[in-house]
Amino acid sequence: MGNIFNTFAQAPEGFTCQAEARNGTGKLLINKALTVETTILKGSSSGSVEWKKDYYLAP
Repeated sequence: MGNIFNTFAQAPEGFTCQAEARNGTGKLLINKALTVETTILKGSSSGSVEWKKDYYLAP
């Protein structure tokens, strides 16, 4: 289970995000607990971690 999304952006004052969680076959994960890891990397997708936070989402 899991998809990885890469996003590239300039440094804003802040940002908002909205997403859907799906399993390996594309079915929506409804009323499921999951953890979302958000990481900001320096310079490129292989850069050093500048900021990281995990969000636990309860059903």
